[in-house]
Amino acid sequence: MDFYSALCAHYNEVFPLDPTVSDFVQASLELTPDANQSGSNILDIGCATGSLALSLATMGHRVMGIDLDAEMISMSNRAAANLPAGLMRFTPEFLVADMMNISKQFAHESFDRILCMGNTLVHLPDQIAIADFFAQSRALLAADGKLLVQILNYDRILDHGIMSLPAIETKNMVFTREYHMRTDNRLDFCTNLTGRETRKTVTNVVPLLPLTKAEVDELLLAAGYKTRNYFGSFTRTLFSQESFVLVIEASL
Repeated sequence: MDFYSALCAHYNEVFPLDPTVSDFVQASLELTPDANQSGSNILDIGCATGSLALSLATMGHRVMGIDLDAEMISMSNRAAANLPAGLMRFTPEFLVADMMNISKQFAHESFDRILCMGNTLVHLPDQIAIADFFAQSRALLAADGKLLVQILNYDRILDHGIMSLPAIETKNMVFTREYHMRTDNRLDFCTNLTGRETRKTVTNVVPLLPLTKAEVDELLLAAGYKTRNYFGSFTRTLFSQESFVLVIEASL
């Protein structure tokens, strides 16, 4: 079994949905009574097994989730099909799609919110690709739309030379995570997923781009996002150098 197949099977156990994430999205919508009746149009990029998209769908929104991993998308569609009838006004849709192709994939769509959570953004290879993604997202946003992004706080990681993250230990799995600095200013993200019963470990290495807050802000400004708010959590605490995550709310 390869790493992503192993992770997919235990994804919701290792990364359960934090309800503050969907609450953050809901709060950002600042819904009017009319919008409450019709729901908002949301694109969830890097949706994984669809837990956030499904949560937002139960709040009455139209949600499209995309991910590059076909197995994750299959799990998302099965989860949507298994929800009780009547729980959602709109059934969420899930597609295998590339975040670098959203302007073509959704050329005739307009979204009230575009989400890119779970450190997905820094999987892009360089700042040119990130600038392109920000521009494509801007083109798909409604006039009062917002781009919501969450990455780790790489200011903290780089400043303190942090080379590992806390292990995630569940009933069935242990997930360890380390960083190795590369010569091209990226980080190798090295992970081990170990089954407690099988004691088998599946390893993976993926390069990440450690974007600082200043770099993100410069790229968003260049892409035309006039308002940019930064938080240190999904409960909207102020961002600081010691925040574990960087949560971004950008609008036109």
